[in-house]
Amino acid sequence: MTRELESRKDLVNEKVTRHDVTRHCEGASHFSHLALHNSTRHCEEDKHSAVRRGNLLNGLLRHFVPRNDGDSCTPQSLLNVKNLKTYRLNVLTTLKKTAFTLAEVLITLGVIGIVAVMTIPTVINNSQNKIFLVGLKKAYSLLSQVNEMVQIENPSYGWDNLKDDDTDSIATLFSYYKPYFKIAKDCGCGKTSPGCWSDDATKGLNNIQFAYSGEKYIGFNTCSVRLADGTNLTFDFWKGYVLGVDYDKVLPFFYVDVNGDKKPNTFGKDVFVLAIKNGNIVPAGIDNNSPKCTASDTSSNLSGIDCAAKVLQEDKISY
Repeated sequence: MTRELESRKDLVNEKVTRHDVTRHCEGASHFSHLALHNSTRHCEEDKHSAVRRGNLLNGLLRHFVPRNDGDSCTPQSLLNVKNLKTYRLNVLTTLKKTAFTLAEVLITLGVIGIVAVMTIPTVINNSQNKIFLVGLKKAYSLLSQVNEMVQIENPSYGWDNLKDDDTDSIATLFSYYKPYFKIAKDCGCGKTSPGCWSDDATKGLNNIQFAYSGEKYIGFNTCSVRLADGTNLTFDFWKGYVLGVDYDKVLPFFYVDVNGDKKPNTFGKDVFVLAIKNGNIVPAGIDNNSPKCTASDTSSNLSGIDCAAKVLQEDKISY
């Protein structure tokens, strides 16, 4: 009986021991699982934080935190995250070494400056030429419309019997045109009225002073007005062959400075000639293909006087 009790006692003790061992193992396992879960969670948080920092840290995270078992993050990979700071410093040091030096920046700016100096004047010149072309077209249209009305109202005027330097006839004929212009300033006619023209002598394309601007202005011996839009108009008579229009007659014509007194005050640029032939406004140079529209003749004082036809035909100022 005593032996049986002792045997049962030993059995109970063995069960208790086994139960304690089992509880201890289960507790250890639970603690291990909890530690692994917490470690994994912190790893995931560090990974997402790195992703939010941008491409650099994201790249570093992929380098230092390998992705095992699909998309899992293990405690072992978390250990490598400690090296992120050291690696980032190394990357920044490398980037600093590869940046431009002050000398390289200055050289680059110098090259850009040289290119700008070479190209900007051309761009500005092309832009100005387009403005001058628009001004010539506008003046050509205006004078064509006004001339048509003057011709209708004065059919009996002696258009074919004009004389060069006939100041009275110039003034009389111009008086037919003036009512159709919006005039900002009327500078009158004759030698005593310098005219509405720039104080700077008008030049040809070859930069030589124009033949009849010795008194500083076109319009000194003619009739001149300044229109409301700033265009300068001067009315005169001259031999047609000089203008490249109808070689056998003296023709009435207009000097047109499309931008008023502003520079360059140069024939073929902002100054053009529009003549009256057979009752119509025509551009100078229409009958001889504008041979004077060149800067190569360094002796002519009429350089550019017949450029209007060339410009209107080509629809550009390309010289």
